Amino acid sequence: MRVKPRKRSNFTNDERQRILAAGTNSTVRMVCKEYGISLSTFYRWRASVDAHKSEEGVRLNHLESENRRLKRQVAELWLDYTSLRNALINGKGREC
Repeated sequence: MRVKPRKRSNFTNDERQRILAAGTNSTVRMVCKEYGISLSTFYRWRASVDAHKSEEGVRLNHLESENRRLKRQVAELWLDYTSLRNALINGKGREC
């Protein structure tokens, strides 16, 4: 028994984005009929886009929290630096 090769999509990613965007302005059935795709294809495309957006959101939150942590560390190091510099300038560090 031979297995048929899977047919490649006729739509580019940009075309898919336009089709999904058209689905927000009119009914999904009308959009699917206009572009000749099935409802399940439309919903599968939309689910993959939503999943990609949620992954980006998680990554963005992770980067923002790491950025806050690093900014806090820089502020602490700056305070340490200025206090040590002031101690050296004022002559309090001569006992070392």
